[in-house]
Amino acid sequence: MAQNMVLIILVLLIFLTIWTMIIIKDFFVSFLPNTQRKKWWAKTHSSWGQNFLLRYLYEFFLEFCICVILQLSVKDLSDFSPSLQFFMSIGCFLAMMVLVFFVVGLFLIGGPWIPGFYKPNTVLQSAVFDYRTRDPKFNGK
Repeated sequence: MAQNMVLIILVLLIFLTIWTMIIIKDFFVSFLPNTQRKKWWAKTHSSWGQNFLLRYLYEFFLEFCICVILQLSVKDLSDFSPSLQFFMSIGCFLAMMVLVFFVVGLFLIGGPWIPGFYKPNTVLQSAVFDYRTRDPKFNGK
């Protein structure tokens, strides 16, 4: 695709390696007694690492989308290699759309995930955007 995509993938691999080392360090720190966890090296850093990696994955996905859309804008089907790149970018674009619709679908299906908020066994009776009846016995606790 693009030359800068290689650099972004390498940086992603470096961050994944650092995150893996943080997870391993936190695993061994979990066996320390609580009195020794006051030191900075003994505190858990996995939540910080996961937050940083998630934000970088957002940037990676945006860069990947930009590269795929740029590749789709070039329609050079005269030779085998550009044709293969074009059809691979169509496949990547479709895969990205499936991923986006899947993630958005996770937010739309079933409503809020508060146990007891809706009447039991009404998920299949309502469509994705349909109204589900609230359980009158729900008191919010």
